[in-house]
Amino acid sequence: MKYLRDNFIFLFLFILLFSPLSAFSGSMGPTYLNPETDNASFQLFYYWDLRQRDSYIQVFNKSSSLVRVHVQIFTANSAITPCEEIDFADEYTSFDTHIYNLRNLVTNSSITSLASLSEGSFGFAVVTVVGPTGFSTVTNPVLQGSFRIIDESGYEYRANPAGVRPIGFTTDTFAFSFNSIGGQTFSDVVGIPVKWASSGFGTPIAGADIVARFDPEILDEDENVISCSPVVFRCTSTGINLGINESIRNSQTNSRMCVSSQNTGVVRLKRPVAGGAPGTTQADFFVGFIGLNDGSNIGSMDSFIAVP
Repeated sequence: MKYLRDNFIFLFLFILLFSPLSAFSGSMGPTYLNPETDNASFQLFYYWDLRQRDSYIQVFNKSSSLVRVHVQIFTANSAITPCEEIDFADEYTSFDTHIYNLRNLVTNSSITSLASLSEGSFGFAVVTVVGPTGFSTVTNPVLQGSFRIIDESGYEYRANPAGVRPIGFTTDTFAFSFNSIGGQTFSDVVGIPVKWASSGFGTPIAGADIVARFDPEILDEDENVISCSPVVFRCTSTGINLGINESIRNSQTNSRMCVSSQNTGVVRLKRPVAGGAPGTTQADFFVGFIGLNDGSNIGSMDSFIAVP
């Protein structure tokens, strides 16, 4: 039965690798709420990267009412402090949309230029529906969006942001597939762990001390399972974006999670019972994205899928 289950997961993820996914699962262990990737949410999570890349994040208010949002942009490799945050409020009229250029941040409501992010920086952004004053979260699922990362080598990543579904299944295992179709030889395995500042999905907070720890393993085409050393995602220069293995290393840093050399398979990230090392705090919510590219013309990015 184990082999049948593993083979089903491999085939399922292989077919859906380049399609937008909505996560689904259930679990009896320590769990995270499943991210929502296809439907509207009150809080959206995006990845961005300016390491010889351009990045854009789009926000769309699908409602017929005015919506006020809190935009938070975290720089994982800031020279000032790990996970430095820039934040501001913005407003969207009915069925309004706006694209934020991470090199030249301009608000939607007042067209005010903000401090631009520098070449070589990367991190993630969160957009949350909030009340008319302050930054208290309003769980009104009216936001949709997309993000686009253009690498100077010629390939692009395009994906939906991941949102929060307040009521839904949870998971303790995430997965994604990888393969050599199109000559994919580089990867961006992005993990975003956050805590909410208060109950009821408060303001997201991130930093080097907020972590999501997983035990990775790779399932290859012959249904062999290869275990890898534990990995800890955190908002730092080395903790938010990793590579897969020796064959498909990270696009920017040459790092990898596993020492194996398969170029086709499924990566499963299992959350252990224990959290991170002393002095760290387990995240309340986790979002993962997988980017694959050939270093030249072909690139694709999608969210991790939650598995049973």
